[in-house]
Amino acid sequence: MAVAADLEGTLTTGQTWRALGAYLASHGRGGAYRGMFLRNLPGALLARSGVIALEPFRERWLERIVALFAGTPVEEFEEVAAWVVDEVLWPLRRPEVVAAMRVHQAAGEQVVLVSGAFQPVVEAFARRLQRETGSDLPLALGTPLRSRDGRLQGGLAAPLNIGEHKARRLHDTLGDERLYAAYGDSGDDVPMLLLSDRPVAVYPDAVLRRTAGDLGWSVFEP
Repeated sequence: MAVAADLEGTLTTGQTWRALGAYLASHGRGGAYRGMFLRNLPGALLARSGVIALEPFRERWLERIVALFAGTPVEEFEEVAAWVVDEVLWPLRRPEVVAAMRVHQAAGEQVVLVSGAFQPVVEAFARRLQRETGSDLPLALGTPLRSRDGRLQGGLAAPLNIGEHKARRLHDTLGDERLYAAYGDSGDDVPMLLLSDRPVAVYPDAVLRRTAGDLGWSVFEP
């Protein structure tokens, strides 16, 4: 049996794009990040207010973040991803949700991290979870990054791993394996949660809270 968990908002309150900005600032490249941020701030405000579509803007935003790392060797970006996890995402983890993953792993269930975050970051979080729990390495399904000849090209290699795309990818990965439980925090996670026997809404946003109430799903919060 398998258990799926979203990353940002579910296992951690940290956000990869903010953490990458912090990395650049701490490594002498804060100006490049601030410039990108300010150029795209008007679009971000329009997307948040509903004037322009949120999902396409979110994808463009993340592409512009990763564009700041164009030319970086893949192995070097894996070290950046480990920094993001160790310095930001793990310190902002939700201990009670991490503990739930530990229980599932102790029961012999395969944990799968499924996230729109960049693939190297999801892999780094999976490795940290393995170290901290002493359990098997979770599978990691994130948004892949374009690379050529061992270097990042500054773009995404596939659509953001959210919504229906996330659900399809998880389904294809598991095949006939039963998805016993799934954990998510937003309306984007509903398609993934619908695949499981036991959907769990973790500190849900308004859309997921309404769906969880309508369908009788468990809600994980104080």
